[in-house]
Amino acid sequence: MSWTKDERSAFSLLLLAMGEVFNESISPERIELCCLALDDLPFANVREAAARHMRTGKFFPRPAELRELIAGNPEDGAEIAWIYMLREVKRVGWTGKPSWPDDVTARTALGLFGSWRSLCENLPAGGPELVGYRKQFVALYGATARQAQLGELGPSREDAKTLLADMTKAVNAQPLPDPSGSPRPASDRDARLRLVAKQIVESVQRCEEAEAAARTVTEATARPADARKASEG
Repeated sequence: MSWTKDERSAFSLLLLAMGEVFNESISPERIELCCLALDDLPFANVREAAARHMRTGKFFPRPAELRELIAGNPEDGAEIAWIYMLREVKRVGWTGKPSWPDDVTARTALGLFGSWRSLCENLPAGGPELVGYRKQFVALYGATARQAQLGELGPSREDAKTLLADMTKAVNAQPLPDPSGSPRPASDRDARLRLVAKQIVESVQRCEEAEAAARTVTEATARPADARKASEG
């Protein structure tokens, strides 16, 4: 996503207006850097956040502060989502159907173990293991929230099931090409299902790689804090 020329011009005027409100000098270089820091977000959202900050803020905002006004503090959102998920585990258990406040919370919770039943069966009740899963949840929530903010979220699980069914029908409806150039008969169902399975496996692998990267970042961030606590103890 990148802003149009008119949106960049409008944002420049908005920064100059905020400079007047907060008695801040605004250089062309500062305007350009702020545009680069924010033009991955929808311009309308940035404009609304800037207007809100002018009404409630005391100092000229940094780009990160405008981002928080748009998406909320990711850590606060993750904590609320974690508490909500634990409540749903206790409320309905693996036999029930959880309700979610938003798509990011649902995707994060189900992505932790792969399914609602697996989550309920494997999430520990307490102790160090639960703390570890909480860190994974926070990292996964942050990554999912960023994808949602950029409009890069893939289909939900329910949508994926529908897409899978449609994909299977489409593959079954036409023959696969043969290396010799002759089409295979439309009854070659196993070959078509193998093709669908290969596509699913590749999608799952990409998701697992993203989750593994999120866990690595979380663990690396947690080590210095854990070391400080151990030395203080």
